[in-house]
Amino acid sequence: MKETVVARRYAKAFVEKFTDPGSLEAMGKDLIEFSAIFESERTLKMTMLNPAVPPEAKLAILEAVMKRMDLADPSRKALIHVLRKKRMGIIRFIASEFERISFGVLGKVRAQVTSAVELTADEADSLRKSLSEFSGKEAVMELKVDPSLIGGVVARIGSVVYDGSVANQLQSLRVRLN
Repeated sequence: MKETVVARRYAKAFVEKFTDPGSLEAMGKDLIEFSAIFESERTLKMTMLNPAVPPEAKLAILEAVMKRMDLADPSRKALIHVLRKKRMGIIRFIASEFERISFGVLGKVRAQVTSAVELTADEADSLRKSLSEFSGKEAVMELKVDPSLIGGVVARIGSVVYDGSVANQLQSLRVRLN
């Protein structure tokens, strides 16, 4: 809980500092990508969180990672600030909160879509347009495949779930028959 509150402050400050829509979009992607690497690379995480490692060495490592990732300048500044403030341990929370806040500013919403089979590009585009109309914001879809749905899709935007799966329809039929 405390991590989320602190992360929200950092994310809000970054959104207020880097107001250009292009910067916000690039920074959101960069922070999510960096946090995924940070969480998955145990050696990197352990080194960056180790108080025995000098700050200069941590900065050099961070610079090397950022160079390899080819991060945008606002993202680089934000990550260096997080490192200097010794908040690298909550980078995944900062990235998540940054995306949530910046999406609000940009008029976007994250939609988690699960389908029984992989969607074609046309199907995904059509679904994205429909979800954008439902939500009143531009839907950014995160696609997953779950064969247990049998057919159809389940879309979640925030706490709202649109369930058009065959599995759900069968469950509803089962309840009505009993």
